[in-house]
Amino acid sequence: MSFKDKNQSSGEMTLKDLTPNTAGLLCYVAGWISGVIFLILEQKNRFVRFHALQSIIVFGILALIVAVFGNLPVVGPAFGWIIGITGFIFWIILMVKAVNGEVFKMPWAGNLAERLTNESMGLHTQPDMTKSRLDEKTPPVEPAEPAPAASPVTERSKSDEFRSNYYSAGARSGRITGSAFTIAWSAALLIFLNFYNQYIAYYEPFQSESITRWQAHTLITAEFNAWLPIATASLVLAIIGHAFLIAFDKYVLRETVQIFLDAFAAVVFITLLYLFPFDFSPLPSLELVRGVTIGVTISLILIAVGFGIGALVRLILLVANVAKGRY
Repeated sequence: MSFKDKNQSSGEMTLKDLTPNTAGLLCYVAGWISGVIFLILEQKNRFVRFHALQSIIVFGILALIVAVFGNLPVVGPAFGWIIGITGFIFWIILMVKAVNGEVFKMPWAGNLAERLTNESMGLHTQPDMTKSRLDEKTPPVEPAEPAPAASPVTERSKSDEFRSNYYSAGARSGRITGSAFTIAWSAALLIFLNFYNQYIAYYEPFQSESITRWQAHTLITAEFNAWLPIATASLVLAIIGHAFLIAFDKYVLRETVQIFLDAFAAVVFITLLYLFPFDFSPLPSLELVRGVTIGVTISLILIAVGFGIGALVRLILLVANVAKGRY
């Protein structure tokens, strides 16, 4: 939900030459570092301090995660790609929201940043930033009048309630965050499957000059290359689709795109199940080979069925809601 405080509405400059919107954007430019700088320099403008604190929390945590998990063997580079792409998406979204004068709160991090902003300025009882101006007092609560007699809930009121809930600031923030994670995950998988699929292997330890080394035995066959273009197309479409949904967050559009992506994903896993481009013979025992083969087969079936059922349920709900005017 859009918010502008009194400083913004009056055009007052922050840090001598910067408007609050510009200062809010600059809080994110260098990640948590610029957040620390603006938190120290700006002591009065709550809009700027909120964005500075949110920058510190969001990008500080991402930097810590990369430092801890980014150097793990085998999965470290892929994990680093996921966090890096996720951080880049958050970076763009948060800068755009700040320069537009919006108090856009990331899940958990935004609420924590708001609470720390209030506490740092001695305003422990300040109302939600996204619902009121930061520098205004909450008006006294007038005695409530007796509620009128309840009337039957009409389809019109249900439609209005649906729109109010679906397009609320919190719900939209959650959808944008989910789309951002989907884009990051899809991009990481796209890179891994096309350039690092050799790491899909069984790693056997052996001793060489008193040093433990690892020998990789690939677990994929030539059929993997026949499946790869289908998986690549699915991941590219997921990235494009969710990027589009971040820009145009409409119920019918989102559900239509999601139904298509779920159906395509079901096809991808059905094809993977049909080709089954895996060779588990390098595993150390026949029982393990059989167990892994059965486990992978069952997992692929469940995933394919899950995506198929998800697409069907979304389609039924979409048709029902559109028929009742809930969109």
